[in-house]
Amino acid sequence: MPRNTRSRKTSTGKSSSKRARTTYRRRAVLLEKIRIQSFRQYDDVTIPFERGLTAIVGPNGAGKSTLVEAIIFALYGEQRGNKDTLRPFRLGQGEPSVTLWFQLGEDHFRVHRTLSKASLHLVTDVEEVLAQSLSGVTSEVQRRLGLTHEQFVNSFYTEQKNAHFLKFSSKGRKIEELAKMLGYDDLKRASKIAERAYDAARSELAGLQEAAQTQQDAKQRREIAAARLAQEKKDLEQLEQDAERLLNSLKESKPKAERAKKVEECVAALERIAASIAVAEQHVAERKRELEEAKKQVERRASLEEKAREYEATKKRLQELEALRSKAAEIALARRQLEQLAEEIHSLQEELSGIEGEELERVQTELKEDEERLAQLRTTLEEQRRKWQEQGEAVRREVAQLEADAKRLRQRLEELKAAAKDGVCVTCGQPLPEGRLPEQDAVEERLVETEANLERSRAEARAFEAEPESFAELRAEMESLQETIKGKEAALAVARDRAQKAAKLRAQLGQKQKEVERLQEHCAEEVPFDQAEYEQAKQHLAALEEVYRDYLALASAEKVLQEAADRLAREEQRLNEQTEERKRYQQEIEETGLTLEEARAILQEFQQAEVEARTLVERIEGQKRVVQSAERELAEAVEATKRYEDLLRKIEERTRAVSLNRTVQRAMEALSKQMTDEIRPELQRYASDYVAELSRGRYRKIQLNEDFVPHLVDDVKGSEQVKQVISGGEEDLMQLSLRLALSHFIRSNANQSLSLLILDEVFGSLDEDRRSAVLDQLRALSDLFEQVLIISHIDAINEAADRVIEVRYDAEAQVSRVTGTDIPDEELVLTAG
Repeated sequence: MPRNTRSRKTSTGKSSSKRARTTYRRRAVLLEKIRIQSFRQYDDVTIPFERGLTAIVGPNGAGKSTLVEAIIFALYGEQRGNKDTLRPFRLGQGEPSVTLWFQLGEDHFRVHRTLSKASLHLVTDVEEVLAQSLSGVTSEVQRRLGLTHEQFVNSFYTEQKNAHFLKFSSKGRKIEELAKMLGYDDLKRASKIAERAYDAARSELAGLQEAAQTQQDAKQRREIAAARLAQEKKDLEQLEQDAERLLNSLKESKPKAERAKKVEECVAALERIAASIAVAEQHVAERKRELEEAKKQVERRASLEEKAREYEATKKRLQELEALRSKAAEIALARRQLEQLAEEIHSLQEELSGIEGEELERVQTELKEDEERLAQLRTTLEEQRRKWQEQGEAVRREVAQLEADAKRLRQRLEELKAAAKDGVCVTCGQPLPEGRLPEQDAVEERLVETEANLERSRAEARAFEAEPESFAELRAEMESLQETIKGKEAALAVARDRAQKAAKLRAQLGQKQKEVERLQEHCAEEVPFDQAEYEQAKQHLAALEEVYRDYLALASAEKVLQEAADRLAREEQRLNEQTEERKRYQQEIEETGLTLEEARAILQEFQQAEVEARTLVERIEGQKRVVQSAERELAEAVEATKRYEDLLRKIEERTRAVSLNRTVQRAMEALSKQMTDEIRPELQRYASDYVAELSRGRYRKIQLNEDFVPHLVDDVKGSEQVKQVISGGEEDLMQLSLRLALSHFIRSNANQSLSLLILDEVFGSLDEDRRSAVLDQLRALSDLFEQVLIISHIDAINEAADRVIEVRYDAEAQVSRVTGTDIPDEELVLTAG
């Protein structure tokens, strides 16, 4: 491929149009680099992008357009066909993945997308996640770029087979989408906002006016509340004066009432004390009788004391004799037990001598050897079965993989046949060598090889459907050995039982011999027990039993005597205290100088005055609550007056707001309609300028009717006429002019951030002169579109480009490979195949 000359002069030497001289300082969107992994025929490739005009060249079917498809997939998640068509048809490939780095103004972004997930990052020292879902990333990209996918492919991306102008369903839809791309929908949104604000203000105004009608009497209610409060305060003041006079009178008569109260209390106390003295005198007489009875009980206990001591001595001797009697009985029992133990020891010795020794160790050793052999056989069987299963699973996986590979290869072969229909490339319409794409032969060879390998693997898989005979032989040997082990385990259990029984007999024999020694030592002792003395002591103790019970019953007589004396003393002291208290109350009544009748009259008069005072105080408290209620009523009336005045001010403000929002809403509607009406003539003017440049003056005008359908206008003898029949080249020239005009119009009028232009195979039907005109025009637009990608299979484009990216399909490896004459090796990371 020839080296790029980077020529920036137009082939005609003419100056670029005035449209291109404007310097755009807006927040431009520029592609920085892209990484494509397992995406159609690409394995893993990273391509950097630069400002200027980049040519992406290569033969048909090499994968040039797939690069642009990867860019659109990363930004919008859109692709040709369904998702399955994105997966590579090669073997062992992962999920399709695209990562795109781009710049928007001073900010740098990274978007990553697969078929199942996506993420958008703001690239700084620490990356910030902006969105993390398929729909979330698409929405955020649309918001930041200001273009939907449909708007993008109708403006800044042009491909030959889809270059028709404004491919929208209706005239209304075309105008709507154009308005959105130009930013005119902001005016409609502003009009809607003003309309909603107008409706809200009008609704609020109606509510305020309705509320104001219900509060017109606020001032009158405030005056009534103020008059009522004044009267209630006056009534409260009169009640407080009456209460003060009555309280002063009570204060003056209080000392005399207190003396009368004291007389009444003393008389009541004397009555209570007289009853208490009578009771106390009865208690003193009862205590004296109790004291005499206690003295008699003390004398009776003294007369029984000698007989009680005789009883206690006899009882003590009887207890000693009972202890000797019990010990003699124990010795007799021990002698009988000695005779029984001698018989038991003789029996145990005979039984122990009858148990013969067993070969316990020999049986244990043989059993252990058989169990180790069984474990070894089990391990061998499991290891052989595991290896057999792994081999079978590997063969089955290989069959499944080959079946999937064959299916993918058949699908790819169908795609290649469809792409080379009738020996012509469906992408650019150019004839193909031998009527086939270069890749088709390699895919057919690979399919034949894969199907042969599949048949061989299926035959191998059938050999693993039944287990080998060696597995059955190992199982039979294991079953025989298990039966032998069961027999030896039973013999071992019998031997263990007999050994345990012998050990138990020896232990029992030892214990009984120790018991014999203990009993023999116990039986050697002599006990001095006299049966006659024992019987005599029992009879004497029984004769003294009743006397001793009487003695014990009188044990607390002296204590009872002392308690009776103490109770008598306390009762006599209480009687003396009550007598003295009666004398004191009688003296206090004499000191007051009042009789009981005079005291009662004074107290009745004073109590009536207190009742009147309490009633008056309650009336004062009630009146205070009435005053507080009147104060609250007045405060509410004052607040209602303030609210009414605030309502009047708000009504005035809302009235002004209603008028203002209606004015703004109508102005926005008028401005939006004016700017929308100007779209068609402006687009027509831009398109006419471009067609004049691209046709070297052959055509000077493109006409758009009301439905935005374009017509090429020809100059016939000084008269403009719509050309009714146009060639394929003229149709492509007109559509390309319209696309460039639309991109320029949007970029110039909408403050659009996208400074990228992509042209995919737009030179196929253009002759060399018009191709040169297109390239000159793109050069002239370098300030407007800082980054232009041109995809073409025509190598002559290379000479006019700033840099060249070449795409070639490697049929043997079944991948597309990328090389670039202007891409430094350290910038291009490529792993193919």
